[in-house]
Amino acid sequence: MTDFSAMTINCKVHYKPGFFDKEVERLDNIQHKIRRFKSTDDYIRHFIESIKDNVIKRLPDLSLVQIHLNIFDSSNILHRLIITVTNMLQDILKLKNRICFKKTVFVIITYEGNPVFTGSMSFAGLK
Repeated sequence: MTDFSAMTINCKVHYKPGFFDKEVERLDNIQHKIRRFKSTDDYIRHFIESIKDNVIKRLPDLSLVQIHLNIFDSSNILHRLIITVTNMLQDILKLKNRICFKKTVFVIITYEGNPVFTGSMSFAGLK
């Protein structure tokens, strides 16, 4: 596979419980960067290393950490939260290409049963 670029977007999401879903109140610290990768393996490795360095290493007791990898499930509240935030970010950043959620892996990390990280990794366009 030849080199390719991918946009990485990070932000802090403030939300409150809504009637059916979690209601997004605001997004803070939005950071986006275009990164170059030599292969799909490098893309995946970068994602995993980012989660290890920025989330997991900051949690005091690793035995209380759970990592959930899922495909899209429209009945999952956290998946719907990820989609809401993703759509908001695409509008804020004026991104033209929409993410194909059917080609996306959803990653949720919980600590003591509470979500501390929700994110996704799209494989649309990759071979």
